[in-house]
Amino acid sequence: DDEASRHLDWVIEKILERDMIAIVDFHWAIPDDKLAFDSQKDRRQCEENFLAVWKILADRYRDYPDSLYFELANEPHRPIDGDIWNSWVRQALTFIRQSGGNNATRMVVVGTPVLIGRVIHTWDQVNGIEQLQLPSTQDDPNIMITFHYYNPYPFTHQEQTYTRDLAMISWLWKGNRWVNSGKQIAYVQRDFDRISQWAHESNRKVILGEFGVSIYADIDSQVQWVRLVREEAESRGMVWIFWDFFDQDELGARRHLPDQLVEAHDVGVVERGVHLVQEAEGARLCIIDGE
Repeated sequence: DDEASRHLDWVIEKILERDMIAIVDFHWAIPDDKLAFDSQKDRRQCEENFLAVWKILADRYRDYPDSLYFELANEPHRPIDGDIWNSWVRQALTFIRQSGGNNATRMVVVGTPVLIGRVIHTWDQVNGIEQLQLPSTQDDPNIMITFHYYNPYPFTHQEQTYTRDLAMISWLWKGNRWVNSGKQIAYVQRDFDRISQWAHESNRKVILGEFGVSIYADIDSQVQWVRLVREEAESRGMVWIFWDFFDQDELGARRHLPDQLVEAHDVGVVERGVHLVQEAEGARLCIIDGE
């Protein structure tokens, strides 16, 4: 789609003009509610589509500066299991590296496989890291890993209804609080230690690609959890990205991030409005929300 491609060009260029890093990702490798391939033909078609997208993107952006990163897929999950995902990663990396221009050394971000709970369908990208198989740093040093963090689900997803499973169960989690008790802190630290250990052993840098909490949790609990997760990421040298900076109420009205949560991120808001720009020491983040 030429119009969509030109719009993507515009967004990338606006970010790069501000001396920031832009990350282009393939957001849905498969439909979100599809937890099984219907057939081998279905699986092959999905794989072909995934690789075709990366061939198009690699060709289109081969000459863009190295401040443009490629993220292969958002939250790869079953039926894309660890073995399938590792195969797709190898093939996509081959397309990208052989496409010429700056792609030979462009940073590629690879997500950890999502492990989905069998009963409630909670999503876990921490333990999924054990399934990830990447080239050695000698063979390809320009790969980072990313994971999303929403643990524990009964706190971060209370009263969320965006999937059928959550709609049936999340009302039971209403009122769960986060006070940074010793057990709660140890729970989060254990998860981050696991990611950090794997990254250290693999000599890979890490992006905490998403973390966030339900707007239906009380604001003090939101602040405590957000601050803890941010600090645990930063203490391990991880880049972090918060999800998200605004939400919509039942009538579709936009609700911006509360000031208390902005403060929990320890960043200063430079400007609110069409361009919401936040910057911290050594890093800048911009959300372009206008035309």
